[in-house]
Amino acid sequence: MRIVSTKLLKDFCASHPDARNPLRKWAQSVLGAQPANFSELKTLSRSADYVSPFTVFNFGGNKFRIITIVHYASSTVFIRDVFTHGEYDKWTKRYQQGKVRQ
Repeated sequence: MRIVSTKLLKDFCASHPDARNPLRKWAQSVLGAQPANFSELKTLSRSADYVSPFTVFNFGGNKFRIITIVHYASSTVFIRDVFTHGEYDKWTKRYQQGKVRQ
């Protein structure tokens, strides 16, 4: 799969240096994958969850979250946001209130 919007990842690592190695490991696993749908992605990455229309990945021992939109037909992962666990909890509340841009 191809990852789009890597600037968000670089910016996140600049402010959270402890995320750099776990994020690199996540990116390597995604880059080598070719899932046809979420079920196949879930077998490759157990940390993936589907929160319509987003696919959310946990990384760094559940410390961080990557919010993505995955286009399986083009094998592309679009990075929407990267959060710490606490920031993700706040995002989840906004999502549940319909305040997250899709």
